[in-house]
Amino acid sequence: MSIDIAGTGVAAAVSGLLAARAGHHVNAERASHLPERIVAAPRATVDLIEELTGIPIAKVLPSRWLSKRCVAWEEQHFSIMPHETLVFDAQALARIISSRIDTPAPAGAGPRNNMGRCWKLVAGGRSASASRIVAGARQAAAGWVAHLPGLDESAMLVACVPQGWLVACPHPAGGISLAAVHPATAKLTPQDALLQAVDHLWRGCAARVEIRDNRWIPAAPSFEPGCVSQTHIAVGEAAITFDPILGDGVGNAVRSALLARSVMAAIVSGANERECLAHYRSRLAHAFAQHVYNSASHYSGAWNFAVWREEIALMQASAAAVPFLDPLELRLEGAELVNADS
Repeated sequence: MSIDIAGTGVAAAVSGLLAARAGHHVNAERASHLPERIVAAPRATVDLIEELTGIPIAKVLPSRWLSKRCVAWEEQHFSIMPHETLVFDAQALARIISSRIDTPAPAGAGPRNNMGRCWKLVAGGRSASASRIVAGARQAAAGWVAHLPGLDESAMLVACVPQGWLVACPHPAGGISLAAVHPATAKLTPQDALLQAVDHLWRGCAARVEIRDNRWIPAAPSFEPGCVSQTHIAVGEAAITFDPILGDGVGNAVRSALLARSVMAAIVSGANERECLAHYRSRLAHAFAQHVYNSASHYSGAWNFAVWREEIALMQASAAAVPFLDPLELRLEGAELVNADS
């Protein structure tokens, strides 16, 4: 089987590696030197990536283990909770995984059109499809600062601010990564949003902040109902995205790649293709709807919930409108799709 992979992120790289190890011919883009993407992955996600790839992330990449979160959400004072995460550059990890994809053509192999079925795995980031369901209009701005007084280097800070929320996370190479998320109704530039958020928590420190890119980044959860067909499967952000404060983007990328591999393997083994493809779409639809309902509830509990009223309404409406929520007829047992009642 031949598999074309569009994209250069973690979802694309893991998809390519899994397909190559299964003996398929893989035609994948090689991850280039794209701008860094700093993520904080939970321990379970780190363990899964290392198990699948054999790459000890903390040893091969600049990274930093964090042990807790400092949160000011329902109240304006901070509470501390245990939360083990590894901070690293996801794009750097994608490049390393991509470099391990090795699919030499077998001796005597014929032309590509004799390799059997060809799948396309789409992993090129959030699509702009008109059919995509987007649960809100909130947007993010990213930056960096060398130092913030009193910030614990073993913790990620998550705080509501008057017009949104701010995350401050130790950068693996030094300093602190910043991300501010605001509703589109705030009518602020990305720079102003980030600087105002920092100044609210650390009076006088906004002048030290470096803006990474003075453009808004979409931050609302989204789902592509057309994520699968007889010719393609979308994985990672091409299929589904989660709220940046409540979701695990790298975990989503890896787990969707695993599910896509299981679906293709089941079809190759003779399982009902329509049922397998429907399961992929429905499983993502269920995950999206549940995540959006949870997000709406979480935002409703913020002390600044008034600025999120429109977003909360959009989330609730989007979750209620998600298609393909029929009961799942299949389930994953390890990496294998089996009947749900077996």
